[in-house]
Amino acid sequence: MKNPIAERIADFLKQFHPFKQLKYEDIFTVSKNCSVLYLEKNQILFNVNDKTHSDFYVVANGAIGLSVTSDTDDILIDKCNVCIKNTNTFLTNNILL
Repeated sequence: MKNPIAERIADFLKQFHPFKQLKYEDIFTVSKNCSVLYLEKNQILFNVNDKTHSDFYVVANGAIGLSVTSDTDDILIDKCNVCIKNTNTFLTNNILL
């Protein structure tokens, strides 16, 4: 049975390290276990003191910013366009795109 969503995810992931080092079949297996998460502009994925996520995140379109909020300002620490970022470690069981 075809799985077009997993195929699209695998085709995207195979362009980036560490996935480009894997066989397509292995990337496809990972892709079948992905969850897709859509965030609107300025929507918060996680906050500083949140419980550690067990997932890593792939930004497929758009950008994501890492910022710290002080009493009066938001300070942008990092901004990532199409990239692979992890909230904790790169070895996880769940993937969110």
